[in-house]
Amino acid sequence: MGQVDRIAEPWGTRTAYGPGERWPVRVDVRLVETDWDTAMSAVAGRTKKLFAEIMVTP
Repeated sequence: MGQVDRIAEPWGTRTAYGPGERWPVRVDVRLVETDWDTAMSAVAGRTKKLFAEIMVTP
């Protein structure tokens, strides 16, 4: 087994999505295709909600 360059390929072969491809985002209980900005907005929104629940200022 050869060495994996974790700088060039941090996830190795464990991801099915390549550079520039759309990654799915969770909507309710399923994953749907979306663009990067929408996915990051969902992550940011959920993070803000969780911080508010525990009363921590990010």
